[in-house]
Amino acid sequence: MITAVLVDDDSNLREGMKGLLALYAPDIKIIGEADSVASGVETLTKLDPQVVFLDIQMNDGTGFDLLEKLSEINGKVTSHIV
Repeated sequence: MITAVLVDDDSNLREGMKGLLALYAPDIKIIGEADSVASGVETLTKLDPQVVFLDIQMNDGTGFDLLEKLSEINGKVTSHIV
């Protein structure tokens, strides 16, 4: 089982992604979701998923901002980013 987190500020897109993953990639288990850079950093630090499905532009910054903050906290990003 592959663990994953969805980070996107659009709840409809998160729901759509969950549906597509359930249909086409049932071996991926969504273990968490976040709707902003701030909540994404908190969720990813807590859950440490194998894969992150990451939005580029969110209300409080970008996916790249999130990755930079994770690197500052943890020294590196260990998840695969999509």
